Amino acid sequence: MIEKIREAVERLNDPAVVHEQQIEIQTRLKNLVVQYGIENVAAASGLAQSSLQTYLRSKRPNINRQTVAQAEQVFKMVCEAV
Repeated sequence: MIEKIREAVERLNDPAVVHEQQIEIQTRLKNLVVQYGIENVAAASGLAQSSLQTYLRSKRPNINRQTVAQAEQVFKMVCEAV
């Protein structure tokens, strides 16, 4: 079991896998900006607009998954309240 866990951790830390995950997170963030606007996404995610713009245009993004999840949750809550 330990060996399988080590192999799984190694695969998760593979640079290609990490890059693919970051691109997926960046795409989710871009979709939020298209739908709600950069000012609203910045407010919902807790990011400065300048940081958000940097993440969106980066070819090698390094975006915290929790940041995007927070913004998605905020918009879900706000949209349900309307």
